[in-house]
Order: sequence, then structure tokens, then C-alpha cells
Amino acid sequence: MVSISQLYSVSDSGEPNPWLVKNGYLYFGQNFGGNPNSEGYIKKLKLDDLTETTIYGPRKKWAMWKAVHDIKNNRLIAVGEANDDSDIQRAGITIVDLSNDIAQLVLHPNTGDCNEFIAVLLDYENNRLIVGERVIGGGTTGSNWPNGGGLWIIPLDTITDPSTWDRIYEDPNNAEWRNIVYFKGLYYASMFRSGSLSKIRKSSDLQTWSDVESSNSNSVSCGLDADDEILAYSIVDSSGNLVVKWTKDGSTWNSVTIGTPPSNSHVQLIIIGKYIVVRVGDRDNKTEDVYIINTETSDVYSIATGLTGFTSSGEGVFDGQQNFYFGTSNKYDTPSYIYKLVFDAKRTISFSISNPNPAPNETITLEATLLDENSNPVSGVDIEFYVLWYGFRGHPATGELIGSATTDNNGKASVQYTIPSNASGKLVFRALYKG
Repeated sequence: MVSISQLYSVSDSGEPNPWLVKNGYLYFGQNFGGNPNSEGYIKKLKLDDLTETTIYGPRKKWAMWKAVHDIKNNRLIAVGEANDDSDIQRAGITIVDLSNDIAQLVLHPNTGDCNEFIAVLLDYENNRLIVGERVIGGGTTGSNWPNGGGLWIIPLDTITDPSTWDRIYEDPNNAEWRNIVYFKGLYYASMFRSGSLSKIRKSSDLQTWSDVESSNSNSVSCGLDADDEILAYSIVDSSGNLVVKWTKDGSTWNSVTIGTPPSNSHVQLIIIGKYIVVRVGDRDNKTEDVYIINTETSDVYSIATGLTGFTSSGEGVFDGQQNFYFGTSNKYDTPSYIYKLVFDAKRTISFSISNPNPAPNETITLEATLLDENSNPVSGVDIEFYVLWYGFRGHPATGELIGSATTDNNGKASVQYTIPSNASGKLVFRALYKG
């Protein structure tokens, strides 16, 4: 079904977090790795010959854990922390303009190391980022500032002005927000505080949170991910097994068990079509195991065991066609790697719009053509069509589902869409095959 290989040994070590595949390049952040004398970067890797280009850095104590692709504004927005010009560590974001690969660092002046940003959700419907803090290292920011576990709102229109960033909630356990997702009207978060708790929580308004489920291990973090059709998370059950659960409607759940995880491990999930990729990183032995779950059959496949390095806080990135990229790290003492997981059956979709400049209330036709790796048409499969204007996080399936259609003998499928009467600016469409 898939193959996995070590794609690239990252120069200068550190912790690589792949964020985006665009125009033949893999964009990734490279964190400083916990060594106070090390530095962080943003780089891009040319995938055909593996040449590396530095976009940003070196920057002392720069660590950006996760990033979202702001499609509407053609930029990457990464969240984390870095040292300011006075050599004081602050929480902040790094913005990369993808039209010219120019990066800008914005730090919040009142935050410190324990307020480091780690989770992020892109919310186009409300034109904002939702950002969660991490608690790390016992750092302090002074008596007038909370010491970690906060949830922030950052408006997209004023993203470079930290005075407009609003810390709207603080977790009562000061736990870190490892992941934040949105699924069918509710926000979900995986919370973690080593030695204290690991749980999944939910909220309708970001202000009042309730527990979905608590894990039976406080040293193994919960994984969490969602697209428009699947919400999935992991816990450790009372027998010490790693259990992955998923739902398609928010009420009916399926689950599978995946062995016994190491006692000190990070778990990351990412949904790719009908599959859930599960990564279990052993922090003590500095190795990683990878599994894939087929949500239609509940089959579990062990893809790799004992990969060099353990999972960092980044989920990795799927290129939308065949390849999933993720990073592993041994911190700064040994090399770090980017791995590539390849789905064997490659499918490519071409996309066309009957009128690329439609007016409000105009009905247009969206057509997709599905080809296999030999450029032959693929018939008899369903293609889903999405509009991304009202979408959330930049998943392959993110957006409002317009409709679906079955490919004909020429591999073509089409739907019609009427432009909303109040539409303004740019609408982004996407066609998706989930086989």
C-alpha cells in the first residue's frame, strides 16, 4: 500500500517540521533543538535534486512548531517562539510571503518561554488564527503574566500588530494545547502536561471546555486531527494500549488498538483521505514507529518501526497526490531527518472552471479529470468538490463541500456551483479524490 524512506538528512541538525509542498519545493521549519547555542531556520528543499535554500535565519532560539497555509493571502504562517533583539525569548509567529519567500518574525512583547505557541488553527470564517500555548522548561514571565496554557485569537487583518492579539482563555491545569481542530460545529483540542494529564477536550465557543476523554497515561500525549469528514484522536486505555478513535458524524465512533506505546512518547495523527497516519515517537530511545489505519475497514498496517529520531510537534504535510513528508529529531546531538511516505497508487487531478471570473449569482461548472500514474483516465470513482472561502485548516479536504460526482470513461466528473450573492474577493475551489 505504501513505502517509506529517509528522504533527507537535515544540515545543522535541529528539529525539522515540514509545512508545505509548492512548485516542486518542500517548505520546512528547522527548530534550534533545545541547545541554547543553536539557531533556527526556515528552509525549502527542491524535491527533484534535494538542494536546500535558506529562507529565514539563522535566528537564536528560533522554534516554530506548526504552520498553516493561508491560501487566500499566499503565505505561510508559523507559530512558536524566538529570542527578541534583547536576547529574551518570546512567543510569536513567522510569516513567509510565498510570492517572494521573504519572511517576517513578529514576537509578542509580554510573553516568555512558557507561553510558547504550539497549536494553530486557521479560521477563515472568522478571519483569524486560533493559537494555543505550550508550557515548557518552568520558565516565567513575571508576576503580571500567566505562566502557560493560554488560548489566543490573532486577527488575520492585523497579524503583524501583537497589540491586537487577544489571550481569551487559560487552561486551569496550565496544560499545553498540542493540537486544535474544528469538526462539525465544535472545536477540539489535545491537552498535555507531562506527569499530570493527557486528554481530549471540546468547546463550542473557545471559552467553555469539557472533557471528551482522558488518557490513562500522563507521559504519552494524545494525537488529534480532523478534516471535513473525519475527526480522529488517540488515547492510552486502562490496559496501557494506544487506542485510535474516529467519527464521521461526531456521535458514532470506531476504534482500533495499536500495541503498547513507550512510556515517554509523543503521538501525532494526520488524516489523508480515508486513512489515518499514526506516528509514535519514543523520546527516550529516540526512535519512531509509523502505522496507517484504513477507516473504511478498520485495518491497521505497521509501516515502519524504529525509524531514527522521534516525532516532534509537527504533524507533517501531504502533497495532495502521493507523498507524505514528516520530520524526526534526535535534538542537536545527532542528525535529524525528513522522511517520505509514498502511497503506491498515484492519482493526479486536473481542474477547470467554465468561467474563471464569474459574477455573483452566476452558475458555473467545475470539472475535474482524474488520471493514474501512467496518465490513463480513471473511471467510476467519486470526486468531491470544495469551495475554500469558508474553510478552516489547510487540509486537502478543507472547505465547504459543494457536491460530488462520479468520473466517466474519460476520467471526468463535474458539478455546478452558484456564486453567492454576497461573494467578494477571491474564491478558491478544490477537487479531491479519496481513494
